[in-house]
Amino acid sequence: MVQILPFNFNPCLKSLPTISTESAQPQVRKGKIKDELVKIYPNPTSKEFQIVCNENEIMNVYLYNLQGVLVYSQDGLSTHNISIPCNDIPNGYYKILVNLADGSKTYSSIVINKN
Repeated sequence: MVQILPFNFNPCLKSLPTISTESAQPQVRKGKIKDELVKIYPNPTSKEFQIVCNENEIMNVYLYNLQGVLVYSQDGLSTHNISIPCNDIPNGYYKILVNLADGSKTYSSIVINKN
């Protein structure tokens, strides 16, 4: 049995669970990969960026900095596209979590550079 110990990217978390590969089952996705269905542009950006998903509705959007701190969120959207303003978001590299209406999630990254 092999144990995978995840790396703790967030120093605020005291412990992380171990994952056993003994009980892990491969997951097969049918159709298109969700990350390919959600488009985020322009990247890098300086003023705002768009999130577009033509085949599914966007329900929630969360933007996290590299320390794992939530810096922007919008809930209850039910739309196919959204514009995210960068006025109050500092320059940096961010992770984006997008929740879709079918319950799936997609993750991406964006660089904000206002210089």
